[in-house]
Amino acid sequence: MDMCVEAAEINVALARLVKPRSSQYAHYREQDSSVYDVFQYLMQAVDIYEIVLGFDHPETADAYTKMALAYQE
Repeated sequence: MDMCVEAAEINVALARLVKPRSSQYAHYREQDSSVYDVFQYLMQAVDIYEIVLGFDHPETADAYTKMALAYQE
């Protein structure tokens, strides 16, 4: 995997695309699978940001915030 900021941004965009919408799923299993996918993409983004930019960079913090907001919804 190419460790660059663009790769992290792609993962964040993919997380946004697979984010479930409550009216989209009739079954909880389907929604749980999509929530899992969202977190997988966001975790990959966080990992890349931490390696490339560092733990205390604003982009890394933003990725953690997106993960927390995804968990909240």
